[in-house]
Amino acid sequence: MLGLLRLSRKWIYLTVIALAALLIMPAHAELRIDITQGSVNPMPVAVADMSGKSAVEKKFGRDIARVIATDLERSGLFKSIDRKAFIQTTDAL
Repeated sequence: MLGLLRLSRKWIYLTVIALAALLIMPAHAELRIDITQGSVNPMPVAVADMSGKSAVEKKFGRDIARVIATDLERSGLFKSIDRKAFIQTTDAL
């Protein structure tokens, strides 16, 4: 009887170890993405004027902001927001 008990414990241990080994093994999942159609809509971007103390500095800041905005639009990825839609102007700063 004692020999049979030892034999069954051995099988139980081996079964537990085998099940643990199966649970530890990494899963081999495959990620597959099919791109059939592209759609790129320009992202809205707000480019505010750079501020300055004198009139020359303010004009220079407006020119820099205009260059940045047109460069972004020419990339095709961005669309400038109308300045009338800005909540705050640089004059308040």
